[in-house]
Amino acid sequence: MVMIAIQIALYFLVPLCIVLGLFFAVNRRAAGGKYFDETVSNKNLTDRLNGLTDAEKRVHLWVTRRIDSLFPAVYAALLSSLTILSSGPERIIFVCPALLAAVADYLENRTIIVALETGVVPRLKSLFSLLKFGFLVIAVVIVIGVDYTNSG
Repeated sequence: MVMIAIQIALYFLVPLCIVLGLFFAVNRRAAGGKYFDETVSNKNLTDRLNGLTDAEKRVHLWVTRRIDSLFPAVYAALLSSLTILSSGPERIIFVCPALLAAVADYLENRTIIVALETGVVPRLKSLFSLLKFGFLVIAVVIVIGVDYTNSG
């Protein structure tokens, strides 16, 4: 029963990831180009922050508050579903990196909102970015590795 629910969830999660990705792409230019959560270095982020217009900051805030408030939960659910589907529900521990990536992403988003509202980049922003990307890589490797070991 769990496996059927996960397969149904995948039919919903994959298109939702694509739609959210399109929202990011469509708003990229209006938000000043590269999004802040794609930058790890606080120094580079401070330079970019100082170069944004008020309109670009407003769009970036909107994207972070609306689109990027959904995206971490969706990609964590997608990666977790793929992990459980390929490894079985008895190995639920393998979903931890995907969930931790989402938590780090939400913390990173909070620092981005603070930076856009105050003009000061919180020191923890770079740490949360590194944690997010690190846990994402681990989660993807688990999905690929578990699927590979089960296929033959």
